[in-house]
Amino acid sequence: MTTPTPYNGWRSKRLIFLAPEPYHEDFLHAMSQDWTSFTNAAPMLPTPNGTEGAKDFRTWLQKAMLGVVICLPGEDAASEAAPAEPSAPKLPPGGPAVRNPAASAVPTLNAKHTPIGTLTLTGPPENMSRMSRHRRVDIGINVSSAYQGQGYGSEAILWSLEFAFKHAGMHRVGIGAMSYNTGAVRLYERLGFKPEGRIRDFFWHDGEFWDAVELGMLEGEWWERYGGRGKKEGVAANACQAELLILLKLVNLVVVVYETSKSSSVDTRPRTRQHAIMGSV
Repeated sequence: MTTPTPYNGWRSKRLIFLAPEPYHEDFLHAMSQDWTSFTNAAPMLPTPNGTEGAKDFRTWLQKAMLGVVICLPGEDAASEAAPAEPSAPKLPPGGPAVRNPAASAVPTLNAKHTPIGTLTLTGPPENMSRMSRHRRVDIGINVSSAYQGQGYGSEAILWSLEFAFKHAGMHRVGIGAMSYNTGAVRLYERLGFKPEGRIRDFFWHDGEFWDAVELGMLEGEWWERYGGRGKKEGVAANACQAELLILLKLVNLVVVVYETSKSSSVDTRPRTRQHAIMGSV
């Protein structure tokens, strides 16, 4: 039995993953006004979203199997990724942000952590709990456009895959994209997701219909690619199978020798018996 690997569940190399709190609502509201990231992540019609919508989204995050706010930890990491708003005062760690309406739609929320996106793992709805036996979830991710192209989305997805397969015991993790978001589809494939199908003309966007692209990853694929299993287990299984075949052939040989020794005359029956036994392996 192997010793479990130490795991800091709510951090990755550059990111920290926080439960959605009321002081995140300003950021969630700003994300809903970020046209590029919103239209790439959500199939809904973009409309001006008020503060109540941010509260509803925070509640939805809290009800997901896993719902987190993706953050850059610490002031130094935040200042390197994006300039701070000059008119936004510094606040105590964990405190709410004061948004500057004239500034960018991506605010610096507090002095401790800078939120840059959201991530969810969603399973069956609460009223369909009997579907949980299938052990599958879907990833939903939205990274603010100011922080895209820096590898944060990939890092967050890989973190969520480890959580899903290694700790939540999932068998399949799905992820989807609109077909016009070709960069996302390429990224998911590079991370190891397999294309599973397309739903034609599923989204209306920018004056035309686009397909929905569905991708997925199974637990065995994750263990082989990221978890250090799969290939080793396959080699071990093949070795065991080869040893079993050798053992069976040795048993057959012993049977043939024993039957031959019982016979005092030479005939073809031992050979016939040998051929029959060897052919059944």
